Amino acid sequence: MKVKVEDMNCITCSEKIEKALIDLGIESYKISLEDKIVDVELNGQNEEIILKTIKDAGFTVSQNEVEEIICCCHNISKAKIEESISKGATTVSEIEEYCGVSEFGCCKEKIEEIVNN
Repeated sequence: MKVKVEDMNCITCSEKIEKALIDLGIESYKISLEDKIVDVELNGQNEEIILKTIKDAGFTVSQNEVEEIICCCHNISKAKIEESISKGATTVSEIEEYCGVSEFGCCKEKIEEIVNN
C-alpha cells in the first residue's frame, strides 16, 4: 500500500511515521522523504488502520492518494494492472508478464474482473 503524505517534510517527520508504524507492528515498509511516499506491506493489516496511524502521528493523508492493491501476494496495484491493459495487455497472462509476475495465484479472479470490464 502506497500512501502520499504531503506534509512529511523532514527526517524528523519520517522518523515519527516510522515509529508509529513500528508501534503498530508493521515490519516491512519504505519511507521516501523525497517523494513523500510511505510504502507499507500490509501483511493482513487493514488499510484504514494504516491511514489512521499516520494521521494520528500528525500528518495529512488523502484517501485518493492511496493505491488500491489488487494482488496481495505480489503487491500489485490496480493502477499498474490498468496501465498494462492500456499498453495492450488483454489476458491475465499478458498482465502477469507486464507486471513481472510468474503467476497471480490467489488474486487471479480479481484481475480477470478488471480485464473483463
